[in-house]
Order: sequence, then structure tokens, then C-alpha cells
Amino acid sequence: ILPAVSPLQAYFTQNNISPAADNAAVIQAMQHHLAAQKFSGKAEDARQDRDNLWKPIAGQLRGIGAFLIKLYGDNTKEAGEWGFIVDDNKRAPKLRTTKLMAGGEIYNKSVTIGGTFTNLGKTVLIIYKGRKGSALFITVQPGEVITIPKGFSVITIVNNSSITEGRFSLNCF
Repeated sequence: ILPAVSPLQAYFTQNNISPAADNAAVIQAMQHHLAAQKFSGKAEDARQDRDNLWKPIAGQLRGIGAFLIKLYGDNTKEAGEWGFIVDDNKRAPKLRTTKLMAGGEIYNKSVTIGGTFTNLGKTVLIIYKGRKGSALFITVQPGEVITIPKGFSVITIVNNSSITEGRFSLNCF
């Protein structure tokens, strides 16, 4: 046998809660959610169309930049007159040792491709390509040494341990 009045009615009244208004808001939220799902597919298609149209142009721009660098020989900074940024810095990469607090992450945008990453700590470290959340990542066990692969010049290193500090060395510019 159900009570005629909800035992929560006093709480609803005291806190100005209207189950009918909440129900209407939930229905409206569901409608917006369904619309968002419909549009997310269209957004993904539009992004893919954009990428497909841009890919040949990006290749052409890289080709033009390479041509200008060869054209100007030793004075590669002249390519800057055409809108290109030329970094001909001859700095040698340095091996840097870093501590990573428990549960922490570090973003690094100057990693040497072909350099080494050594996990010097006692916890597993995860290296994400670019910002954390990228689908591409490398798991590095304690004591393991890896060679940084192509495409990982910008990385985020994550320590998922909630109690153990991480430590690593990495070749950087």
C-alpha cells in the first residue's frame, strides 16, 4: 500500500523542488541530447571533409618551404619574407631528469625524436602523443628505456600512481 503523500514531500517543499518541473527539464535535456548526437555526426563529417581538402594544400606548402630553403642556401631566414618561420638553431639536445608527483602530468613540446626516455622511478609512466587524451600513447615500465618515435616531439607524461612519485630522463632541446 503506497502512502497518499510522498515521504519526500516535506523535503521538496522545504527546498523548493518541483518534481513536475524537474521531469519537464529532464525531457527537454533528453531532446537536446538527441539533437547533439545528430549534429555530432555532421560535425565529424565536416571535419573529415575539411581535413581531406586541406591535406594536398599542406603538402604543397611544405614543398614550397623546402624549395625556398634550398633556393636561399645558407641564408634560410630569407624564407621568412615569404611567411615561413625557419628555425635553424643548432642547439644540441640535453638529457633532462624530472620528478613527476603522484597523480601528476607534465607537458613537453621540445622532445628529441630518436632520443631516449628512461623511467627512473618505481611506477609505470604513460607518454601521450600531444596533449593527454590522445589515442596514441606509450606505457613505460620502471627501469625501461625507450627511443622516442616519430610524431612524439610534443608529449604529455602521466603518472597514474596515486602514492608513488615518478622520475624520468628525456632528451629535449
